[in-house]
Amino acid sequence: MSNPKAQSDYHQKRKEIERKLKAVDRAIEAHRAAAGDGLNWGHVGDLAHVVELLEQVERFLGGQ
Repeated sequence: MSNPKAQSDYHQKRKEIERKLKAVDRAIEAHRAAAGDGLNWGHVGDLAHVVELLEQVERFLGGQ
């Protein structure tokens, strides 16, 4: 039987994750805007690192 407090806390953490993912999306947009017409391989590397971190999260949660 599931613990009601655990269920509540789980849903709260889920909402927090959703807020953080939206914040990451906004940060990516700001990263692009700050580069303007000067996008370079450094910017690509920044996003490649973000992809690596997200892959770690996905693996941690049991994804592929």
